[in-house]
Amino acid sequence: MNNNPLIPSMNSQEIPPSDIENLSKNQLKNLMNFPDQTLIKFKDEVSFNLVPPSPEISAPVIQAMQGLVQIIAHLRSPNGSWPSDLPQTPENLIPYVTEEVSELLAAYQTHPISASNIKSDSFPKKDSSIQTPVILFLNTLISQLLWNFAQTSYQFMRLLTGINAEILLPHQDWTPGKLRLVASLIIKTENFQSSIDLATSDSPPTLITSEAYLQSNDCSFCQNPLEVQSFVRQITHHFQDNFQGFNLLNHPIQAEFLSPKSQWEPIEMSIEIGFQFIPDSKTSEVSPFHYFLENAPVDEELFQNTPIQDVEYSILASIPHSALLKTHVRLTDPNIIQPYIQTQIKYYGLHGLQRKKQLQLTNSVNSFLTLDSQTEESELIELIQITDELVDIIYSSKSSSSLIRLQPEIPLIDLSLRLLWQIVKSSYNVMQLMSGIQAKVLQPGFLWQTGTLRLLMVLSAEFLSDSWELDIATSQPLKFDLKPIIPESIIQSDWSELCRSPQSLVVLKLQIINLLETLPELQSWMKGVKIDWGNSNEDLELSPNWQSGLAQLSLDFEWIPAQPGSLE
Repeated sequence: MNNNPLIPSMNSQEIPPSDIENLSKNQLKNLMNFPDQTLIKFKDEVSFNLVPPSPEISAPVIQAMQGLVQIIAHLRSPNGSWPSDLPQTPENLIPYVTEEVSELLAAYQTHPISASNIKSDSFPKKDSSIQTPVILFLNTLISQLLWNFAQTSYQFMRLLTGINAEILLPHQDWTPGKLRLVASLIIKTENFQSSIDLATSDSPPTLITSEAYLQSNDCSFCQNPLEVQSFVRQITHHFQDNFQGFNLLNHPIQAEFLSPKSQWEPIEMSIEIGFQFIPDSKTSEVSPFHYFLENAPVDEELFQNTPIQDVEYSILASIPHSALLKTHVRLTDPNIIQPYIQTQIKYYGLHGLQRKKQLQLTNSVNSFLTLDSQTEESELIELIQITDELVDIIYSSKSSSSLIRLQPEIPLIDLSLRLLWQIVKSSYNVMQLMSGIQAKVLQPGFLWQTGTLRLLMVLSAEFLSDSWELDIATSQPLKFDLKPIIPESIIQSDWSELCRSPQSLVVLKLQIINLLETLPELQSWMKGVKIDWGNSNEDLELSPNWQSGLAQLSLDFEWIPAQPGSLE
């Protein structure tokens, strides 16, 4: 076993000395297959783990937009008395929301979204007299960069892991399938170039042509058909607007790398993005930890007419596993409705207003402050359109009817993914723990063990006749065969700053809870909220009746001991 605390000591793949000696200078690229033994040294000062400040909608704009959302939602509800023969267009909505949309326009004029709102002293200052180089293992750098992308926005996390979409290629028909944003780390030396897909830590897949068109209802970037090259530009601009830290997407950086039995060699690193598309007539949602956690195939027959003690998953709902993830949750608790609505305004409203700002720049519109009556009416219509899209997202994005309920309704899979993003963006260390880290554990009454420690975030719900537990990391029902760990155990891992020194599992759990409870939406879910659970889709097999109950987000740890004979 390697006793050096700076080198991962569990499950590292050893490179036979004979193989290394046989490598020539032109074959150094083969060492990229061993990212846990390749070091990257940065010449310039870099910082990864902080969440940098990003453009935000100001509180007055959020308040004004929330008021407009509520008015439009009421007008579109069964009790809104909207004329049945009048289309619900922004132009037709103006007479009913003139006061509210004018207040929103005034708030936006006074508090526009601008990068100048970001204070330069928001980043922690370091002692300039200490010039300690940052040295990381390549696999650590890959996961850091992936987190930097994923925490930027919920849309980025979904795109990195795959969304349902359609593609139109030249001389072909529209084809459904799975669309994934591929962010590749490019490493160049004088002798070779290597590319690594941040999501899979493998070679990037074949990317679709820039002339193709994409459309997806699961992504606000491409609700309408959009050419791939335009999509890539939007992604790049969005990342520029929302991430002010270490940014390889826009600025290549000089560094050095060192592999076993070699010398330090200068490199240039950058990130390139593109899209992978996998045609599939039966699309489905994917968890961001699809690439990190290996899940056994699910036997759907287990969930049909089977006694609960024989079921592999912790689910009492009398519907198939696949149908559970298609059910919906209605938010009925005021303690979660307001934070939820404000969160959607912050993210989707921000994107809508930034899109509006980009269109203004494209059309050379100078300012809101000198608007003639025709231009002002156009601005009001655009704001109503953005808000109307928010109403669909917040209350009933999948509804086939123009009428909505005033209690936000969310597909269970979407709720799981939204909670996951809130958790992941809270901290890089939390994302590491959710994907599983190599660790040592001393449980009372046992010897030290090596294995994998995984943070388990579980959304559980109890109803009068049903219950279920959802593993947030995998967006799957919680398995019965999880291996719990004794709370009084001691954890040590070279892979996480939270337990690089021996740490009590109780203290580690409290640290994570305190961190997550700083986010208002997560705080409400962790305390427990009232929800209704069911489904409005009549063609869903064994569709459950709507039931009222209580849902709660909790955390625990899973311990997976290393298999006998594995390398340490």
